[in-house]
Amino acid sequence: VIPNVVIGGMFVSFGVDFLGTTARQYTSIKKVESALVWCMVAVSICSTFTHAMLFGLIGSFVIFIHQYSLVNNMLRETTLGVLMSHSERTMKQEEILKIAGTSVFILRLTGYLYFATVMKISVSIQQRIITRRLCSTQQTSCLIKQVVVDFTAVPNMDTSSLVTISTLCEELRGLGVEKVHLCGLKNDGRYKRLHRMLSKQVNLDADYVTFQGDFGATL
Repeated sequence: VIPNVVIGGMFVSFGVDFLGTTARQYTSIKKVESALVWCMVAVSICSTFTHAMLFGLIGSFVIFIHQYSLVNNMLRETTLGVLMSHSERTMKQEEILKIAGTSVFILRLTGYLYFATVMKISVSIQQRIITRRLCSTQQTSCLIKQVVVDFTAVPNMDTSSLVTISTLCEELRGLGVEKVHLCGLKNDGRYKRLHRMLSKQVNLDADYVTFQGDFGATL
């Protein structure tokens, strides 16, 4: 039979180790996370442990959404004039292609898309077009006429992202965009849902939005 003194000493040792580990971990977490911990402690004292756990889960979910919304899903923003091939051309041809290329805005995306990140992308595209319109009062060549969005590096997206993209296509039409190219979307459920949403928008022509499997083929 193990003496009670030995058992008590073991529990004290475990408790001290646990408190030391907790203290080290606590100093390394962010202020908002430490505030959430103290709020959970307060809720458990005032109410029940179950309510504290529920409060912690909801708070963690809100923090996760906020932190993930700060992730930049825009891999690259450019124009077709920058992505021209290095074929031999005359100076005049080079100038014509550069002017024509500036009217094609290209956005390559990466990572999982959901309602918070895709809204930021939608606002960024519209701001770019509006800025070009304000800067091109006399130079119509600066206007963005076509938009290419590449989803090749996007593994998946939620339904709210599809709705936002569908709405974006209609809003771009009102900003003077003549054609939208969506490329890199695999022929799966999300492609079919987006195609169905766009087909229901009566304000869009049948050939206004095109779907391409390959980004290079789109260019």
